[in-house]
Amino acid sequence: MEAKEMDSTKHTLFQQMKAPKNNAIKMDDPIDVCSCTVSSVQKFSGEDRQYKGRKKDQQRQMREWCSQQLTEKEMKTSDLKDEETKYSEYVLAEDALRANIENEEQHERIEINKSVQYENLTQSNTLREFSRNEKMKELHADKKMISHLTSDPFLSEETGISKSSIAEHRVRPDHFKGFSKTQVRCIYEQNEAVIKAKNRVKETERLEEINWTEHQKAVQHEMEEAELQHLQNIKNTNDVQEQYLTKQRIEQKEKQDKMKKEKLGEIENGFFQGFGTSCR
Repeated sequence: MEAKEMDSTKHTLFQQMKAPKNNAIKMDDPIDVCSCTVSSVQKFSGEDRQYKGRKKDQQRQMREWCSQQLTEKEMKTSDLKDEETKYSEYVLAEDALRANIENEEQHERIEINKSVQYENLTQSNTLREFSRNEKMKELHADKKMISHLTSDPFLSEETGISKSSIAEHRVRPDHFKGFSKTQVRCIYEQNEAVIKAKNRVKETERLEEINWTEHQKAVQHEMEEAELQHLQNIKNTNDVQEQYLTKQRIEQKEKQDKMKKEKLGEIENGFFQGFGTSCR
């Protein structure tokens, strides 16, 4: 019996597996009121007949809440944009005011610099003019002083009275009043010539000293090169002598070795190679 029931169940499942899937009826036919009986109007315990109205009220309330939240969000966004716009306008106005203030300060600074420059230039011109006038006054005073010194009979005595009547180049000591301008100029020229001659002598001595120093350096350099060449020649000679002595030592050693072998009576290989080679 159990085996038959199992076979029947398997057959049923197999048939259900072959049947098409997802073909259940989604919605029944409309209700026919004429065919309904008294049981259609009965109310079960726990049945909620206000479900649809309450669901509509909830959906309406949800829509109102969403609309209110969207409105509040839009208002907040609009207020935020208004605040940002006002802040941007405030920043722009502040920047414009700051730029105007900076421009005014720069303009004032430029005007102050121009006024200071003009004042400095005026003072410089005034000081230059004052210095020029002072120099002209000093020059005029110097000229007047020189003229006074040269024309005053008390300060500039006549030097011609000291000349002797015997000759032009002789003077009378008892009437000597000083040298004339020509004589003073000649003295100055002679002094300048002496100074120039001394300078030429100093320059000549300096050039001679420089030439002597260069000559000493050249001689020292030649002596150093000659010394180096002499040392190199000595080294070369020593090398040649060393090579010659080394060669003599080798020859002496070879000679001593040969004499030692001959002293012991050693017979060379060539002595035996001569046997049996005679033509007889």
